[in-house]
Amino acid sequence: MATTIHTVMDTATVMDMAIIMVRRIIISNMHSISNIQTRGGKRIGYIDAMRGFSMILVVFGHVLLSMGFPTDSTILGSILLTFRMPLFFFVSGFFAFRVMDKWTIKLLKSILKRKIQAQIICTIVFYSLYQLCHSKTPLLFLTDGFSWFWFTIVLFQMFLIYMILAAVEKVLRKPIVVTPGLVILSILFFFIFVKCSGNDNKMWTILSWYYLVEYFQFFAFGILARKYYHRFEQLLLSNSFRTIVIVSYTFLLLAVYGFDKAFANYNSAVYNIFSMVLIRYAGLSTVFVLFYNNSTYFAGDEKPCRWLRFVGRRTLDIYMLHVFFLPNLLFMKPLLSESGMLLMQLTVGITGAVLNIALCLFISTILRSSSTLAKWLFGEKGQSSLKQSILVP
Repeated sequence: MATTIHTVMDTATVMDMAIIMVRRIIISNMHSISNIQTRGGKRIGYIDAMRGFSMILVVFGHVLLSMGFPTDSTILGSILLTFRMPLFFFVSGFFAFRVMDKWTIKLLKSILKRKIQAQIICTIVFYSLYQLCHSKTPLLFLTDGFSWFWFTIVLFQMFLIYMILAAVEKVLRKPIVVTPGLVILSILFFFIFVKCSGNDNKMWTILSWYYLVEYFQFFAFGILARKYYHRFEQLLLSNSFRTIVIVSYTFLLLAVYGFDKAFANYNSAVYNIFSMVLIRYAGLSTVFVLFYNNSTYFAGDEKPCRWLRFVGRRTLDIYMLHVFFLPNLLFMKPLLSESGMLLMQLTVGITGAVLNIALCLFISTILRSSSTLAKWLFGEKGQSSLKQSILVP
């Protein structure tokens, strides 16, 4: 009996030490990133926090899926669907922007190399590992696409389109290509998305073109928001604009998901515009207004804010790793499927997402301790991040 008690105590002690170690590593990295932002002056704190927030929502959505709830099967999932992926692509476009004067052949080659490392090689490696873990062929993407890992493949294609437009504009030496090109392509892709919904063409599957034409407009919106940031910021500072955005989003939620979806049956074409375009812009704008209006707080030194920014700087790592640790929670579906269980769905989903992300950050820190792995898995440039992972008392 005494031996059993000692064994249990020893196990608990080891678990406590492991939790403390993970916590210290993550906090150490959070402090490092905070210092980088302060010294460099190039990072925008609330944008990093917003990117972290969007990453949490992505993992949260996948936790709901692991419980047997498709994204649009619950009111909670339906609301998140209105801004989760549009916000993620918007923020990606926001960070992708470069001033035209900075575009050079050397810069293009450098960025393209890192994009291939971080978005192509990284995706293939993690996809292959995931398939092997499930006793499947690692080359299945050549026929069935990239499944969970489609986002980075689509993002790379979006960046290529933007890079081509920027290169043409650079050659012409006139700012007449990027802005109109992004707007025209956004409109064109949306119509292709509507017309080609359900297309089973192999290239659409392998290259995830369905998602490309669906979300390109939000990537373009992010680029334009950064390009014309001063004008965009004037809108954000306007109380009238903030009021219109929030009221519009509330109205659109009621129109699209309320009234027993009578609106969808009344006019499907108009409903598609409302549900696939307007509500998504209103949703991501509402979130942006929230973070911008509280930018001082989200850029501050409070632990939740530092943690959000840290997640925002590690979105690629988390995106690639989190699918390996999604638990099978189908047994919870009967317990949480009732319409009045919204709060419980939110609690279980957020708890699962936070635990998953914490584990991903820990493993990410280990992988990034090797500069070679950091470079080829995550496109990291510069020195090894080992010095950021030193345990502190």
